[in-house]
Amino acid sequence: MSVSTSAIPTPKVRTGPLPGDGYAYLNWAIPHLRSNPKDDQTRLMAIREYLSLHLVQPARELMDQWAGASSQAQELRELRCVIQKLQGGPTAWSRFGMQYEANLAVLERRGLNVIAIREQWEKACGSYQVFMDRNGLPQVRRRNCDGFWEWMPQLGNHRADDNARPLPDDIGSKMPGPYLFDGLGWGGFFERVYAATVDTFLGYSCALYALEPKTEWLAVLLHLHDWTKQLSDPRVLMSFGEECLDQLRKAWDADVDLPWPNRAFSIGAGAGESRAVRMVQEAGAVREQAIRDSLGRIEEQYAARDLHYWAHRFEEATNGAGGPLRILAAVSTHTSFLQHSMRDARRALEALGHEVRVLTEDRPFTIIGPLTYHAAIRDFDPDVFFMLDHLRPECGSIIPRNLPILTWD
Repeated sequence: MSVSTSAIPTPKVRTGPLPGDGYAYLNWAIPHLRSNPKDDQTRLMAIREYLSLHLVQPARELMDQWAGASSQAQELRELRCVIQKLQGGPTAWSRFGMQYEANLAVLERRGLNVIAIREQWEKACGSYQVFMDRNGLPQVRRRNCDGFWEWMPQLGNHRADDNARPLPDDIGSKMPGPYLFDGLGWGGFFERVYAATVDTFLGYSCALYALEPKTEWLAVLLHLHDWTKQLSDPRVLMSFGEECLDQLRKAWDADVDLPWPNRAFSIGAGAGESRAVRMVQEAGAVREQAIRDSLGRIEEQYAARDLHYWAHRFEEATNGAGGPLRILAAVSTHTSFLQHSMRDARRALEALGHEVRVLTEDRPFTIIGPLTYHAAIRDFDPDVFFMLDHLRPECGSIIPRNLPILTWD
């Protein structure tokens, strides 16, 4: 659709952004007109800016709110004639229905409560409208409790804004992240971070914790984006609704190998200090205390095993008088040479009659946590801890002091 308003004179704007700035001018003018409904000079310019963006219905609504006689009366009457000949309402949400259903199907397969999303959207969808502007960008508005339409979060080139946002400075390293999104905003930045963190080093792809406290806004995003790939990836842990922080904390409690995020992005509708950051700090403090308590217990388990104990234990294991050595080993899946070296070492140790267990990550976004090491030590009661390319000072939180370590670099 091509809209021409060149026949309408352009009055001088006294305050606010200059006309022609499109999004910026309208973001200033709309709240200004609510407080100054008789400012027909601004109203005329706002109508022209809406039409320049091909947002006809919002322009028509501004015209319908025109108070009456003013110095711009003739121009406004002429503009009314122009608008009456134009068509351009909101895009039906049903146009995005297939995309919405495909995204929901992925979330449902992941075990998320999609019924809550559906129910919330059914209640809220009548309060949301989406328009496709001149630039082919969706612009979403919501009717607030006072009955006014508000652009979410404002009119703008959201794609350009998300593309201009700098990526985390550790992207480009071998193992960046993990990252936490405290609100998804328009979703473009989430998409960019996801794409930049796929298989960054020997199969490693960092965890992405995506929180969206506003379920109805998540429903909007699931209409406007094809996220079937991102949402089906196990490293994307999605939580939504008022309980999203509790959901994420329960996920960390249930899986002690899920790493903590090293960066959080607050790009949702809320402002101020991130509640998610505070939750991570609190959960981290609880985890650190649990690690200290657990380490204390396995320190007690090995407290009496001094040099004489180990000399006797190793002598019996090697001369056949006692049971074979129990060897607990660890190696990362995000290696190549070390994995082959550990495989060969395990085969050699087992050929000598010793019992070997190897800890390694079971998913590309997890890291073996101290509590996993502690559980293995309590269960297996090893005589030796075996690792490659790491030394005892790096193991202070995972290995009791009296457990012998075999290693080489």
